[in-house]
Amino acid sequence: MNGDKLTIGLDLDQTIYGFPRFFAAFIPAMHAAGHRLCVTSNHLRSRWPEDCERLRALGIDPDMLDPHLMQQGPIDHGRAHKRWMAKHVDFMFDDMVGFNEITKTVVFVCPHEKAED
Repeated sequence: MNGDKLTIGLDLDQTIYGFPRFFAAFIPAMHAAGHRLCVTSNHLRSRWPEDCERLRALGIDPDMLDPHLMQQGPIDHGRAHKRWMAKHVDFMFDDMVGFNEITKTVVFVCPHEKAED
């Protein structure tokens, strides 16, 4: 951890997109407190502009989010990429079942069966 500032990973599907009211409040609060918010999604970074449009439609400012950990493509590396991203953040929010068992990073699991997307 970087002093008292955290790097927080946020997944998109069934996480930010699944619980938009929570993340629309959480993201600006954490950003205002000086924490770094990274997108830890297996979406391809080349499609980030499309994700930005969807985030804006949900009332979330994508400029508060750093997309540099997203997949470079063209192959989806799934769990291996998730594990790699976890090494670069202090905490994560994700919907992947069993994620806590494959990383030392604390993962707050969003229940995909309750997600809005």
